[in-house]
Amino acid sequence: GSQTRTRSGSGCTSTSETQSCGTAACPVCNNWASWSSCSVTCGGGSQTRTRSGSGCTSTSETQSCGTAACPVCNNWASWSSCSVTCGGGSQTRTR
Repeated sequence: GSQTRTRSGSGCTSTSETQSCGTAACPVCNNWASWSSCSVTCGGGSQTRTRSGSGCTSTSETQSCGTAACPVCNNWASWSSCSVTCGGGSQTRTR
């Protein structure tokens, strides 16, 4: 931009002058980078993304991810009674 000032009087060789102003570079905020990998695959984690620049109000963001419940495998139940008393049988157990 520019700014001008003036003056008056019969002895003036010039009555106005102009100078440049607002020459500083305008602030720039760059685009967000991609989200990072989630910290977990289930049970609740987080991921972040960043950006750079002098005009940014924030340079990092965090969001929740991996919020699905984790699979649960319960403990084994007790063994069943043996199918035979001798000669080789089988037992089972469940969870």
